[in-house]
Amino acid sequence: MTPKLLKQDRPDSWPRQDSYSDVRGTQIDLKLHDNAIAGLVRDTILFASKSLDHPSMEIFLKINGSMGKAIIEETREGALEGTLTHPTPTGNAITVVTNRRVEGDLKSFLLEVQARGGNPVSYNVSVLPDEELDGVWKNPRFRIEIGEKRIEFKVVNMAIDQTFARHLVTAIFAVYFHN
Repeated sequence: MTPKLLKQDRPDSWPRQDSYSDVRGTQIDLKLHDNAIAGLVRDTILFASKSLDHPSMEIFLKINGSMGKAIIEETREGALEGTLTHPTPTGNAITVVTNRRVEGDLKSFLLEVQARGGNPVSYNVSVLPDEELDGVWKNPRFRIEIGEKRIEFKVVNMAIDQTFARHLVTAIFAVYFHN
C-alpha cells in the first residue's frame, strides 16, 4: 500500500507519493513505484510487487539465466516469511527468509536467512529515516552490519509506510543473501 499520508497532511518538503524513486545501496540498484520494485541486487534481476489486498509480496528473480520466484507472506504471529527458489544445474537453490519485528522498537527488524541449505543466520536490520510522521518514513535507509561489513540501501525521494518497508527489506535482503 502506498503511504497513508494524505496530500493535505504531508509537509510540503515530502516527496509526491505517485513518483518514482531510486533504491540504491551495497550492490543494490532498483526503481520503486507504487508497490513495485525492479532492478539489480548483486548480479540478480529482481522484480517484486506487494499485494494491495493481502499482506504479501510476490518476487521474481533471474539469476545466471534461470528464473526463480517467491511469495513473502505475513504469518499469524506477524512475521513475514518466504522461500526463494531457482533451478541450478545441480538442483534447486533455496533460501528461506523470516522478518520479525523487534518488540518495542519500530526502527529495527530481526531478519533470519537460511541461504542455500546453510545454517540460519540472524541479522538486525536498522532503519534510519530522514524524517518520520505517523508511521511513515521519508527517505529511509536500511542497514545490516556483519562484523566490520555494512550492507545497506536507501529509498531516495520517497515516503513509505512501515508495512511496505518490512516487505521491501525482506525482498531485497532475501535476494541479496540468496545470490
